[in-house]
Amino acid sequence: MNVIRQYIEKSTYFLFTTYFSRGLRMATAMILSGMVGVLTNQIALGLLSFSGALVAGIGDSPGTLRHKKNTQLLGAFFYTLVAFITFLLRPFPIMMGFWIAICTFFFSMFFIYGSRAVNVGTASLLSLCYSVTPIQTIDNVWIHTGAMLFGILIYAVVSLLLWRIRPYRIIEQTISTNLRNLADYVNLLNQVEEDIHSQNKLLNKIFDKKTQIHQNHEDIRELLLKLRFNAKGFSTRGRRMTLIFIALVDLYENLIALQIEHTILQKTLDDSGLQKSFSENLMQINHALNQLSWAITLDQKPNLDWNEEKLQQFLTQIRSYCQNNEELETQVSEPIQLFFDNISMQIFNIQKIITGNIETEDTSEDLQLDQFTRHYRYDWNTLKANLNLNSTIFRHALRVSSASILAYICALYFEINYFSWILLTIILILKPVFGNTRNFAIQRIVGTIIGCLIAFGLIHITDNTLILSVFITICIIGAYSFIPINYKIGVGFLSVFVILMMFIEQGGVIVNVYHRIGGTSIAVLLSFVMSYVFLPTWEHQKFPAELLKLFKSDKQYFTLNIQSLQQSKDADITAIKLARKEVLLNITNVSGIFQRMLAEPKLSKEYRSLAYDLVTLFNLLSSRIAALRTSQIHDYQFSKEENNLINYLQESLTIIEQLLEGQEFSTTAHVKKKDIFTTNSHHIITHNLQELKNISTQIIKKIRKISQCEEWKN
Repeated sequence: MNVIRQYIEKSTYFLFTTYFSRGLRMATAMILSGMVGVLTNQIALGLLSFSGALVAGIGDSPGTLRHKKNTQLLGAFFYTLVAFITFLLRPFPIMMGFWIAICTFFFSMFFIYGSRAVNVGTASLLSLCYSVTPIQTIDNVWIHTGAMLFGILIYAVVSLLLWRIRPYRIIEQTISTNLRNLADYVNLLNQVEEDIHSQNKLLNKIFDKKTQIHQNHEDIRELLLKLRFNAKGFSTRGRRMTLIFIALVDLYENLIALQIEHTILQKTLDDSGLQKSFSENLMQINHALNQLSWAITLDQKPNLDWNEEKLQQFLTQIRSYCQNNEELETQVSEPIQLFFDNISMQIFNIQKIITGNIETEDTSEDLQLDQFTRHYRYDWNTLKANLNLNSTIFRHALRVSSASILAYICALYFEINYFSWILLTIILILKPVFGNTRNFAIQRIVGTIIGCLIAFGLIHITDNTLILSVFITICIIGAYSFIPINYKIGVGFLSVFVILMMFIEQGGVIVNVYHRIGGTSIAVLLSFVMSYVFLPTWEHQKFPAELLKLFKSDKQYFTLNIQSLQQSKDADITAIKLARKEVLLNITNVSGIFQRMLAEPKLSKEYRSLAYDLVTLFNLLSSRIAALRTSQIHDYQFSKEENNLINYLQESLTIIEQLLEGQEFSTTAHVKKKDIFTTNSHHIITHNLQELKNISTQIIKKIRKISQCEEWKN
């Protein structure tokens, strides 16, 4: 029953997310656009308008009214220009081949300008796909382009109208999603696995969840900060959203700090018989985060089911168990006390912000929020700087262009009349790195086959146009809701609605299923081969550089935290939080690269194992540094032994940096000094410094070992 209840809850929540809103918005615009075909009794016109709305929806991005207008105006220009020129070049195969090569290369280069530009570039290439195959009943370039432009304009009207009605809705939905992801993260931390294989799978899930949480943070920053929704410049509602976001990042930092003593913590909880109580209090946090998420989603005031008595009882019991062991007090009791105190404070702080029971004028007043967003330069110099083989995006653009031309030549030679599906699939699954291409290719082919089988079954159950139209509408919503979060399911919905729509327009089932599966299979094969043999980009080659970036951000964060401990509460909070943001960003990047590395062939088992160990150790390093900050101690006077520890640590960090940069020297003398600075102090700061010393020593050993692998050398 619990599983069914959770499934129903997740399904209900999905209806309130940004993903479902996007699917519903696109479906509304596409259906309204397609009505032109019904009203004029011209199915072809309806399909073109339908395609125009779809293209505009793919190119849309969240943002302020000004940014949405600018993006959609620029996008409309590209979409219609591509459609117009493509239609003109249809009778000239050679010129069409050159045009396909130019378009696929140019718009694939948009990756250098960030996600907003990527959406516009992808949508422009979809406009190429929908225009490259002739519609027999339309042979007029102006009618063809005008019908697509009509659909583009319909989507713009629907999108901007919905934004006008609830301009803050997208921000609220994204923050709500972040709260749900944090709740899932807590649930993962609460899982205990015994065998190594299960522990590795759990850690991979944690890496994935960190990536999702960081992406949420980037999206919220884009909406709140970069788009000039700053803490002083907009309404009380927007101000509250900003304050909630700041609290969420602080809460996430505290959650990261919890991992630091997993082995010792679990042993203590098992020995004391408090594992169940600890898990119940973690699930209380999980439940509270979900309640806050629902409150924001439904625009209600949250009433948290928080059992403070249960929490205090657990904390009293764990303190009592550890009180006769100073080491356990430092390693378990104090960190747990800090963790639950900080988390509960942030949860109730968010609750107060949502209900309006907090003074919003004096919170984070001096935080310069505009520094926390990534700025892209949309200029020629950025493009020119990437026009060389050292650029991952340049090589990607060459691969997409080459694969598209090869597909076009094959289509002409073998007289394949479903080239547009091949081209569309190449554009959507061929990614800048091999690992992503492989994953998208597998999901695309599986989703396509499943979707075609479902469509085949539906048509054999009923051929009623009205019933099939209802299924088409459902599948449109499902496709563009699920594609961003579960590509395989999204493609399944997409295949169903394409096959059903083709059946209503042309009749026949087998031929459409054959074309869909055939086109997808050819595109997947071409994309996979091109990604593997033509200027391939391997993630393991970027792994050392990304580790170096993560380490430098960790080093900076460590330095600022040490300074903050020695200072009063007036420490430079902006600098510390900027350093924290870089750490969280780079943790996500390294975890993502490692996950994609696993999909790469010709990667030795030893290298995979050592890379896994390094990713784990660097996550521990970041967690331990975060623990220094979450201790919330100020004006701390370091003892002589602690200063020695800090000096040793700084020397260790310098060695790690030099090793990651490829410098060769002996570290034996330094490692032998690690026991000189052992201290009997059981203060939590001392303990954190000692653990940082142990972790840094392990990192040095692992780097020296992995540096002997050919993958690292290359």
